Amino acid sequence: MILELPSWKERVTWRNLSDVLGTPDYISPEQIQGKRGDARSDLYALGIMFYEMLAGAVPFTGDNPTATMNQHLTAAPGLPSKLNPAIPPNIEAIIMKSIRKNPKERYQSAESFLDDLKNYKELDISHFPTKKEKVTGVITNRQMWVLSGLIALGFFAIVAVIVLIGLLGHH
Repeated sequence: MILELPSWKERVTWRNLSDVLGTPDYISPEQIQGKRGDARSDLYALGIMFYEMLAGAVPFTGDNPTATMNQHLTAAPGLPSKLNPAIPPNIEAIIMKSIRKNPKERYQSAESFLDDLKNYKELDISHFPTKKEKVTGVITNRQMWVLSGLIALGFFAIVAVIVLIGLLGHH
């Protein structure tokens, strides 16, 4: 029997381009933005794991760790029941509440999360957040590409000017 390990893409701990430390699939939006995490950040990660266990996939993916983290900031998660219709609506509501982008809309404590899990069959989900979150102040994927292109263009323009100055200075 051969043991297959998860790919690096799915299990990398990110600490390259910023002070962000975490696994891209599970890191909370506030931590990606450089803010200090708290219990709600941990409950976000737990909600993502719960989503993955029941749906068979994480809600946010990308071609690389940065793209995956950007999805946590900019994309609305799909309902896990779309991937696994056997997930009860009350469990789905618990998962979706735990992975809200705004920490104030998530579970505020592990105790409240556990209470809802223990009593999921009797849970009144009418008070749970159901509308998609409006994400503000975040760069979209398209904006990121445009910004990257402009930065690269500016860099090449500066290099071209330096080369021209060097060539003209030798004549």
